[in-house]
This record gives sequence, C-alpha cells and structure tokens, in this order.
Amino acid sequence: MLQQNRAPRQHIDQNGQDQAHYQRQQQNGQVEPRSANNYGVAPLTVMKAPPVPTQGLPDDEIPYPSQLKVKIYFDPPGSHVTIVVPIIIKHRSLIDRIDSKMAKVHTNASISKGTARLRYKDQDDDFVTIGSDEDVQLAIEDWGQVHEEKLRDNIISDFELHWQQI
Repeated sequence: MLQQNRAPRQHIDQNGQDQAHYQRQQQNGQVEPRSANNYGVAPLTVMKAPPVPTQGLPDDEIPYPSQLKVKIYFDPPGSHVTIVVPIIIKHRSLIDRIDSKMAKVHTNASISKGTARLRYKDQDDDFVTIGSDEDVQLAIEDWGQVHEEKLRDNIISDFELHWQQI
C-alpha cells in the first residue's frame, strides 16, 4: 500500500516566491500589500511618458519628442487611422507605412502608386502636399512651431496628416 506523505502545495507567484515567503516579507515591511482584487494582482498604474528634456536647450529651440503619433484623416469626414513614427523619418518610409495602413481600411488607392496624396495643414491653414524628405521635415517643424508651448510643457499633440484619393 502506498502512503501519501506529501506536503501541502504552496502557492507560487510569477516571481517563483511562495505565499509564505511573500507574507514574511510583507510583515517585515519589505513589500507593499497586494491589492484586494479577485486575482491577487496589484493594479496597473498609469505611467506618464518620460519628460522631454528642456534644460540646456536654447530658448528658441523646440524640445521635440523621439516619436510622433500620426493621425491620418481621409473621407468620409472624421475618418482616420493612427500610426506611430520616429520624429526623423524619410518620405519613402512614411509613405510605405501609410499605404500599408490605408490598404487595410480603404480602396486600392495609394500614395506610392500616384492614386492618392498626402497633405498637412500649415500655420496659415493651407493644405501643403508632402512629396519629399524635405516636405516631411518641414511639416514636422511646422507642427512643432504650432505646438511649441505644449511641447515645452511635455504635452505631445497628434501630428495630423490628410490622405486624399486622386
């Protein structure tokens, strides 16, 4: 006859620590108590993006983020898709990413095929077509000038572009 001389199972958490170990740490003040939710998991905390360094910058230099959230608007009015791109991006890379995203939600029109165009609104509210690396950088600089105060306060506004089928 087999005897079962097994110790009772211990609860092991995601860090490989048993429940008794955790309780000892908690009593010694080494860890904070777990939340009271049903799963014994601490609640997620919302973290802000790291601040854009502004110290040491000349007063006339805008503190650009390393990435931009780009909203691409298209017809019907109010429709848009969103992508995240690095602040320094080549025209070809931007177009490829936009064409790829638009192919999922729109017709077969694409900027690279010449059946659509990409534009932005400048400071005077005029639409300007983006057709080169220089145009992309000018659009980003224009966006930075419009949102300069927000950028200095570490508030990053969306970079808005407009896709139009030709």
